[in-house]
Amino acid sequence: MEFPQQLVTQISVPNNVPFAPGYDVIGIGTGVPQPLIDAGYPAAIIFYSSDYSATFPSPQIKYQFIAVKDGIINFGYAMVANATISQVESIVIYEAHGYTSDASQSALDYTTTGFVDADSGSIDNLSVATALYYQGTELTTVLNKGLDGFSSNPKGIVAFGSFTAQPTTAGTTELPIFYLDWTSRTNRLYKIRTGALYHQTAGQQAVFRIRTTGNGSTPTITSGILCSSGNLNQFQPGFCDEISSVGAGPTIGVRMVLTMQGVAGAVQQWIQAGQGRIYVEDMGQLVAGSGGTSPAVPSNYHSFNTQVIGSRSYYGNGVQIPGTADTWMYQGDIHDGNGNRRSWGWFDPASAGTGSGGSLNDMVGVSAANIDYLQLYLYYTHWYYVDSYGGSPAHNLQDCRFGWHNQAAVPPGNEAAGGFPNLYSLFWTGRNVGFWIDIKGTSLQTAMLNGSFKGIVLGNTGSADYEQYGYANGAGLGNMPRLKAGYYK
Repeated sequence: MEFPQQLVTQISVPNNVPFAPGYDVIGIGTGVPQPLIDAGYPAAIIFYSSDYSATFPSPQIKYQFIAVKDGIINFGYAMVANATISQVESIVIYEAHGYTSDASQSALDYTTTGFVDADSGSIDNLSVATALYYQGTELTTVLNKGLDGFSSNPKGIVAFGSFTAQPTTAGTTELPIFYLDWTSRTNRLYKIRTGALYHQTAGQQAVFRIRTTGNGSTPTITSGILCSSGNLNQFQPGFCDEISSVGAGPTIGVRMVLTMQGVAGAVQQWIQAGQGRIYVEDMGQLVAGSGGTSPAVPSNYHSFNTQVIGSRSYYGNGVQIPGTADTWMYQGDIHDGNGNRRSWGWFDPASAGTGSGGSLNDMVGVSAANIDYLQLYLYYTHWYYVDSYGGSPAHNLQDCRFGWHNQAAVPPGNEAAGGFPNLYSLFWTGRNVGFWIDIKGTSLQTAMLNGSFKGIVLGNTGSADYEQYGYANGAGLGNMPRLKAGYYK
């Protein structure tokens, strides 16, 4: 078919669908995308597809096409690496048939054997007009990282030298034996190594070193030491072996010198099989250093360190003691007719406090075997008796008594149900003293792991002894109760 220029320049099927990416439509004519024109295809049959999305971040085909160039029928597609960054396509030819415009040239006829997908496939004789991409990155970038186009992969041995024994004798002053020059590149990791080194002097020790300036100048026996063999006895094999990133800058000439020195007297070098060796191996791109003097925190390690958000004290009959809201946390009997006092404290179950990634809520369901530590902090301002009160050691009995409760909210008035007091006791050394108490493996831990723990209970000692009467700091005071834990999840 031929149409007058003034009548039509584009035919698309179906004709009621926009001729654009994102629609299932086929067109023929001169409405060719600019990247295709730039690749040398001013006219083509274009196949758009609704599979294309301008918001898809991974590589996708924008359209497929059939076009003629220099007498060759080309089948190809336009690929967009990441449409959220740029929707400019790259042109890829995957099949071509025909002869070039020069009749003396042989026929061009190649096809792909298939497409490479996530599981399998292969492509033979692939021709790419502009660029080939791997996982959204241009393949040349993957293979040639760095401004100098130097591959990020290991390059193997990049410098090698060998030498024959002269023989060489060194005294207690270091003596150069052999020099080796090579080229270092920035952000590369190198292994520098010698063959086995020996000396043959009985009763003496020798040490071999590799020295360098790192800037291309000639090294001396006072230049920086890259590696050393340590002190070697007669015929004891030694090596100079080091992993290093030598030099700074895109490329730099490195000069190294191998030296020998007698530790206490003159020594004579001996080379097995008559030859010594030194080489430099490119191990690939430099890896950032890691590690430290203490173990790194595992990625599944959670912790929290949180303080009480509310506290209340109650008489023996459960009536709230006036003036104790978020102040003092009482325990014990002072013989005033109000019975054995006790107090409650509440923690925010969702708070990590000064910890990281953990909370009471987060710890629910964790295995007891995965608990690293679990501690409760209490600070007692007052005890009825203190150590050796009245000169008698009989009163050194001030005991902290504590348990837990399952009430999520602070009650507005009297004591609520759900408290489990007086489960554990701990001797306290005196007034104005705070301790971190290890509660790992206790019933408090069990309650935390099953989600029933909401806070602590102090007191209800069951004893009328003055020694067990005292009060700790509550939520509104300094040194208030705290709870901290570390665990794996």
